[in-house]
Amino acid sequence: MPDLKLIFGTINSLPLGLKDPEIEKIYQRDYKSFIAAVYNFPRLCCTFHFSGSFLLWLDTHHPEFTGVLQEMTGRKQLEMLGGAFYDPILPIIPRADRIGQFEKLTAWLRKNFGPRPRGGWIGETEWEPFLASALSSCGMDYVFLSDNHFASAGIAFDQRFQPYITEDQGQTLTIFPLFDDWGQDLLSLEPQEIVEKIRSVHSDGARRLLTILVDGSRFGGAAEGHKRWYREKRLEKLLGLLQEAGDWLELIHPGRFLRQYPPKLKAYFPCGSRTGLMRSAFTPEEKSLYDALAKNTKSGREKRTVVSGNGFFRRFLTRYPESNDLYAKMQYTHILVNQIKGDKYRKSAAQEELWKGQQGFAYWPSPAFGGIYRNGLRKKAYHDLICAEKITRRKGVFIPSIVTADFDMDRRTEYLYQGNEMNAYVHTLGARLFELDYLPISWNYLDTMARRYETAEGGEEHPVVDFYSRKTFIDHFFGENTCIDDFEKLNFPSDCFFGDAPFELVKCDRERRELVLEYTGDISAGGVGGRIRIVKKFIFQGSSINLYYTLTNAGGRDIAFVFGSEMNFSFLSKKADALKILRVEDESRVPISPEKTVLKDLSGLVFEDLLHNTTLAFSTLEPAEAWSLPVETLLPEDGGPAYQSSCLLPRWKIALAPQASWENRLNLQLESRPSV
Repeated sequence: MPDLKLIFGTINSLPLGLKDPEIEKIYQRDYKSFIAAVYNFPRLCCTFHFSGSFLLWLDTHHPEFTGVLQEMTGRKQLEMLGGAFYDPILPIIPRADRIGQFEKLTAWLRKNFGPRPRGGWIGETEWEPFLASALSSCGMDYVFLSDNHFASAGIAFDQRFQPYITEDQGQTLTIFPLFDDWGQDLLSLEPQEIVEKIRSVHSDGARRLLTILVDGSRFGGAAEGHKRWYREKRLEKLLGLLQEAGDWLELIHPGRFLRQYPPKLKAYFPCGSRTGLMRSAFTPEEKSLYDALAKNTKSGREKRTVVSGNGFFRRFLTRYPESNDLYAKMQYTHILVNQIKGDKYRKSAAQEELWKGQQGFAYWPSPAFGGIYRNGLRKKAYHDLICAEKITRRKGVFIPSIVTADFDMDRRTEYLYQGNEMNAYVHTLGARLFELDYLPISWNYLDTMARRYETAEGGEEHPVVDFYSRKTFIDHFFGENTCIDDFEKLNFPSDCFFGDAPFELVKCDRERRELVLEYTGDISAGGVGGRIRIVKKFIFQGSSINLYYTLTNAGGRDIAFVFGSEMNFSFLSKKADALKILRVEDESRVPISPEKTVLKDLSGLVFEDLLHNTTLAFSTLEPAEAWSLPVETLLPEDGGPAYQSSCLLPRWKIALAPQASWENRLNLQLESRPSV
């Protein structure tokens, strides 16, 4: 028997939120082509993982593909790996959901392919040590971690060609080494070069194992890649060379390898990720350091572990407030779902929607599909979580009210209005609205994304970086000379911004749905110092929010400033078939551009969400000069612009004598448009 073993295959998962035509294109270009090539080499053992959501799509749209996989499994060519059904980032979801999602995919694979999977795939190989006991509890014998994990565990490179045992709370799990760098080489080297590189680790008399599992969409991920691997038949040539190497190389399934060669060595693996995710978690400065170290040879591989410990998934929750908001929504929804008692069907339905909302692509800036920067992926996750929340509310029992909770886990109290038609969540920092769910369509209109400092693949950096989250009712105090261009480029002093001011509770009437928050602080708008007291009174009614502002000069001198209340609303697109923005003038509505616009004497503005047949209407008792403009970011995979939200900033010129006050009422109204 050859003493060099190779576990070879692909990992296949697509985000929830992609449209069917987009999935169909990827399927035809990549997955169908790969399986067609492998099918013709029945003596080559391959190992595949498919996420449950992708398997459901295949079963619906291409049952013949599922049939081919079943045939390959039946003839012992293929081993199917288990995993979490909706491909979440395992460490950030609750333990019960980890186990439940693994068991769901295990049941699906048993029903459709026969053997129970004994091995599993961890999304992005994102590892934290407690996963060993959780995965062992749901029947997994082994999983795969990247070369980074083995280096961080202190395992020398020459000792990484074998699986190791790890343990947590007395439960054990086998860890196979995954050679990510070798997988990258598959995309750039010629087939003969790949085989020679594999052979380079062959050592007579010493058994060694290589594991190469690559993203199934990487072979044909671009026109040039598809031409290279499929039209020019390089993949078939590679498979042929691997088959011919039978005198020194054996392709083997991981399950069979463990039966023949049980692991003897033990290791503990610290928190970490595969290279792509780890690098994305770094700041731009850390990325530069990492890339500089990565240019070195073998010594560079080891030096990279110095910085790799900083690159694990939870950093995204602090680098991106939007990621933390979605994470907080998921955790809160998990609590609501698990409060369902005595109705297993309702709980099961809510749990299914919760698990869909845990899909990992939406929680980080994945280079492959845009991740958190891709509007549709976040919105799909929020949609599923809101659907789960709605199922938890029993008709005739649920009563709209204001709930207090540390929703985002910052040790501050947030005020959550939960109604029959709308959720509206208020943060004490800035007394800002940070979530606005219109329940009939399960849509969060405050699923926004700020502009961040990122380095695109081409080296281009975004010219403007937001220093705050793009939410709603964010208070600004400007000088009179600040213009819309200054605001767009954030060319104004940061002390004009009160979006993080620590407001204190004055009143919370849960049954009457009234919330009053207050803050007193210094302002320096236009260079004229003063002291201001801001009182914000929210009244929630049905699908409407009334916000009553009272600004009082709390100092001993006259002050004059321009006050603005920034609002951001997130739609799927700003294109004409998705969004219309209309200015309210008397009894008429006049269309305005979704691009940068200055509006004089504005009393009302309506956003028509054409994709959902709903409207979001804004009105103010005191007419304002308003700025309207889109917020756009760069997508991480190609650096192209991506619409995230539409910003509206009404502004009022205010002059106050000592102890004098200015008052105004703003209104937001959500409603469904009549069907035509």
